[in-house]
Amino acid sequence: MALTQEEIDKLYQIRDNLRTTYRASIKAEQKRRIAVSLKEVESIIEDVEKGNWVNPVKVNLFTKEGKQKDTENPQTEISYKYQSKIVIEKLTEHNTDKEIDIMYSYFNFFSHHFLSVIQSPEFKLEYEYNRRKNDIITKFEKIETLINEYADDVEVYITVKGTEQESRYKERLLHQKNYLLIKIDEALKDLNDFLKIIIEGSGSKKSPILINAEEEFYDNFSNAKNSMFFGTRILDVIIETRHFIEEFIHVLRIPNFKRR
Repeated sequence: MALTQEEIDKLYQIRDNLRTTYRASIKAEQKRRIAVSLKEVESIIEDVEKGNWVNPVKVNLFTKEGKQKDTENPQTEISYKYQSKIVIEKLTEHNTDKEIDIMYSYFNFFSHHFLSVIQSPEFKLEYEYNRRKNDIITKFEKIETLINEYADDVEVYITVKGTEQESRYKERLLHQKNYLLIKIDEALKDLNDFLKIIIEGSGSKKSPILINAEEEFYDNFSNAKNSMFFGTRILDVIIETRHFIEEFIHVLRIPNFKRR
């Protein structure tokens, strides 16, 4: 069967996406299914390259039936691999809300080890996607401001305890907490969706979204040089970032409110 150039390009893209997704997957059964699909695609490509007859049923399966389910959601289990690495710190000396302390500690870990890499000039994206990345980073900068404002109000609350203003500030802190957690959840999910697109697009040879996916991360001009990913392949950092985000989102346990 003679394939069109579009079908051949699609086969290569599917193969590359499956390879990337296989590396990103943390579920044994899912990795097994991906490996089976990958073997089939590689077999088709081998026949194409050798000029052998290609089974049209197999070609249609991979080029015309859409994306495989395993490439759409490579991560379905939460491993909590970072839980033991994160030291829970108090937001302020007087903060008594343990949920806030956990959020604050996870956010600091995320900012130092993950967001610093994404912010780095070593993280090179196509122009259109770089603009979207900057928009998402701005959301996290606003979250940092919200955390600082909450910390300031905790200290104010201590000074008004036992006065007529106590109940008003207590209610204000509750509203701030709910708003802060929702905004963090939204930003994490936006970033997670964005990184999924980058991972899936990294296999494209014609126009990869992540320009330097195979390069190792060495940024000596920012705080990112202290990241645990210093010297790690950039695509692997992105894959690992999604793992952490899934854990962070699960720790927050925020209901899926409709986004506006």
